[in-house]
Amino acid sequence: MGRLLLPNEPATSTDLLGSGPLPLAARLEAAQRLLRRCGMCELHCNVDRGSGERGRCGLSDASLVYKTYLSGNEEAELWPALRVFLGGCNLRCQFCDEAPDAFRTDLGRRVTPAQLGAELSQAVQRGVKTISLLGGEPTIHAHTILALAADAPRRLPLALNTNMYTTPIVLDLLDGVVDWYLADFKFGNDACARRIADIPNYTAIVRRNLRLATARANVIVRHVLLPGHLECCFRPIVDWLDESLPGTRFQLYPGYVPCGVGGDDPVLGRLNTPDEVRAAEAYLRKTSLRTAAASPHADPPGAPASAAGAGDVTITLGVDGHVYCHDLAPEVSAALAALRRDAGRVEASQATRAIGEETA
Repeated sequence: MGRLLLPNEPATSTDLLGSGPLPLAARLEAAQRLLRRCGMCELHCNVDRGSGERGRCGLSDASLVYKTYLSGNEEAELWPALRVFLGGCNLRCQFCDEAPDAFRTDLGRRVTPAQLGAELSQAVQRGVKTISLLGGEPTIHAHTILALAADAPRRLPLALNTNMYTTPIVLDLLDGVVDWYLADFKFGNDACARRIADIPNYTAIVRRNLRLATARANVIVRHVLLPGHLECCFRPIVDWLDESLPGTRFQLYPGYVPCGVGGDDPVLGRLNTPDEVRAAEAYLRKTSLRTAAASPHADPPGAPASAAGAGDVTITLGVDGHVYCHDLAPEVSAALAALRRDAGRVEASQATRAIGEETA
C-alpha cells in the first residue's frame, strides 16, 4: 500500500496506491486514509474528516443524498439517467442553481452503501442507463463512491458531474469505477474563477485533470455560457480543448438563468442575449469539438416512470421577471414545451390577423 507518510507531507498516488492497480477494497482503504488529512480536492485542507474535522466543503466522512430524480435532459449517450445529488461543494459559484442545498452537509439521507447500491442496481435493472452523481461536488465523496461500487450487487454505470477541481489521486482511485466524467469547465481564466467561485489556480488544475480523465473514461465537457463572458471564458475554453483535446465531446448550455447571489451581479444578473448565443454557436462550428444540442426528451418505451425517489421542482424568479422551473419530470417538460409552441402559434395568428385588420 505504500510507505508511511510523515506529518504534513502531501500524499501521492504511489504512496496510497502502490505501483499497480488495486481491488476495490484496497482502493477504499486508500480513500479513507486520504480523508485523514484531506486531499480529495486541490484546496488540500488537510483536515481529518474521519474524526469530524471539516474544511471548505463542510464535509466529514459522511455523505448525504438530498435529492434524486430520473432525468430526461442529459446527453443522449447517458439518457435515461438517474441523478443522485450529494451535499457539499468545494466551489462557491455565485450563479449556482443548486444553492444553498448543494452547500449543505446536513440535508437528506445519510448514504448506507449497501442500501443505496441495491436501490441503484434496481433502477438500472428497470431501464436506467446511467447513474449520474452530482450535487455539490461528487469527487469529494470518493470514499463513498468506492464503497457504493463495492457493495452494490451489480456493477453500476456511474457518471460524475464534476467541477474537475479534484486531485490525480482521486482520479486514480476511481479509475475503472467511473464510466463517464461530465466535466463542468466553468471559467476560461483564473481571474474569473477567483472572483465568481472563490477558487485559486483553476485553469491549470482543470486542464490537467481533463487530460487525465480522457485517458481513463468517457468525457463530456460541459460549459454554461455566462453572460458577458464570451471572450474571457467561453472562447479560451473552446480554444484550449480544440488544440489540446481535439474531437472532445462538448455540450454548450446557453440557457443561463440568473440565480443566487449572481442575480445581483451587474454582469451575471441577466440572461444571455441572442447575439451572444449565436456567436458562441458559430464559434463552436469552426472547431473539431463534437457538439449536440441540449434538449429534453420524452420517455422511451419501457423506461422507468420513477426510480429511487423523486426530486422537488425548483422555481426561480429571474431578475428579468420571468419564472424558471428546474428539475421538472420529462413528461412535464414535454407538456410545457408543447404549450409554449401552441402559445407561439396563437400569438403569430393573432399578429397576422391584426396586421390584416390594419391594412384592410
